[in-house]
Amino acid sequence: AVVSTQSTGEELATFINACVRVSKCRECEHSNKVFNLPINLIFVLINVLQLAYLGVMFDASDPSQTEGYSWWNTISKWHALYWYGHVTCGVGFIITQLLRMLNRRSSKKKDT
Repeated sequence: AVVSTQSTGEELATFINACVRVSKCRECEHSNKVFNLPINLIFVLINVLQLAYLGVMFDASDPSQTEGYSWWNTISKWHALYWYGHVTCGVGFIITQLLRMLNRRSSKKKDT
């Protein structure tokens, strides 16, 4: 399963009642407007770090770049970075699932 910033943002927007979705609300009725900027900045920071993590694989100074890299080269770079990107995706997946579970529980309580 792929975790995207969009699905996490949707779940978070519902949970904290703030406008932190990927696209702007057309008719915003969220009550917690103070969270908008900080949470969106956190999403931007996570995305920039993920792009840098992926960009490390394309090392222009490595002579084997023209021939292609071996799997060992990629694995060793990820290992040197403590598998940051993989851990980030795993944590994001867990957070998204927890928010979905909490949102379902709160919507069931509202229905009763």
